[in-house]
Amino acid sequence: MSNIINVSSAYINPPMAGRSIASAYMRIQNLTNDKINLISISSPVSQTIEIHNHIYDGGVMRMRKLNNLEIMSGDTVELLPGGLHLMLFETNLSDHKDGIPLILNFENLPPIKTMAYKK
Repeated sequence: MSNIINVSSAYINPPMAGRSIASAYMRIQNLTNDKINLISISSPVSQTIEIHNHIYDGGVMRMRKLNNLEIMSGDTVELLPGGLHLMLFETNLSDHKDGIPLILNFENLPPIKTMAYKK
């Protein structure tokens, strides 16, 4: 199934010194004939990973947690700084110098494994 969903350009901004929260970014391309729904992400380096988006609220940019990320057929979604992104909580990257494994879980589809690299 991974040939119908293309995940590319995945990278992680490591936590700042003394912190354990990191952010991750990537491109997800839906090559299926149906919409897909990203419902969760997991990794051995993080206790919790959430999908977040930045929105403007009263002239102030705020982060909002999303319960899922819907991607329409044929669409490509880019997770980028200042927009959609992943937040990794209680993150420990010390044992993963060559890349960080991420597992993307889609509704009614098998999980997709990808590697994200430290930026």
